[in-house]
Amino acid sequence: MIGLDIEIGAGGGGGGASEVDLFTPSNGQTVFVLSQAPTTPADTAMRVNQLTYSEGNPNPGYFTVTGNTLTWLNQFALDTSDEVEVVFFV
Repeated sequence: MIGLDIEIGAGGGGGGASEVDLFTPSNGQTVFVLSQAPTTPADTAMRVNQLTYSEGNPNPGYFTVTGNTLTWLNQFALDTSDEVEVVFFV
């Protein structure tokens, strides 16, 4: 996992900082430990191979976030060829 800090200025994200965590999943991996707990889990986005998934839409969403743990709920299994990026506000 690689963490990148990105500062969001006025007009984008309310002036808070966003975090970008990058992962190369193991075959079938469903749990990811984020570098920090998101301020608002509902504002977390997960990109898998450039496709963006959200936490709560459709309900229950493609993943859940509790504290700094993200759990992938989608029906397709992740593997080592997937590129996973998680973007969230802290």
